[in-house]
Amino acid sequence: MKLSAKIKILVKLVVFVLILLTSCVEFEPVSPIPQIEHVKTEILSDSSLGNLIKVIKFEFSFIDGDADVGVYFEVHNNPNFPDSVRYGLFIDIFDKIDGDYQKRYLTQFNDTTETFDTITLHKPLYYDSKLDRVGQNKTVKGIIRADIPIAKPSELQDTFRLEFFIRDRALNKSNLETTPDLFIEQQ
Repeated sequence: MKLSAKIKILVKLVVFVLILLTSCVEFEPVSPIPQIEHVKTEILSDSSLGNLIKVIKFEFSFIDGDADVGVYFEVHNNPNFPDSVRYGLFIDIFDKIDGDYQKRYLTQFNDTTETFDTITLHKPLYYDSKLDRVGQNKTVKGIIRADIPIAKPSELQDTFRLEFFIRDRALNKSNLETTPDLFIEQQ
């Protein structure tokens, strides 16, 4: 056998071994419990409808090992399901008073009962069929952006922060994330 023929066989063998080794790399499994991390938060003013309101815009990253982040639209619109199933993002506001954080309970007047009801900040994270995964590695990650309109900024202290978490469709609760202190000008 000629030397050039042996080199061709050796090159083909090396290429075959490299392809075999790289195609068998195992993926690192990710927990089916979602993990989140705060990315950024900003407060903007909006007067598009003639009323001056503040909008808290924040974003966070997520990773989920079984790609079941998001709520089906039909479930979100069905009042027979509890909030833990109908919503995916849960947010609490904490006012900073004398160096301590106190949970803020936002209220609105209920015309039926003629009392003030507590408003909870739940936001739907709608399911996206693009998150459907097949095969062994179902991990999905990305960035989620949320807007929280504050119609009465004067109800908040000038310094506050948000605490938030998400739930997936299996009702796994993510870690709790906290924004840095946020500042709002009182007028």
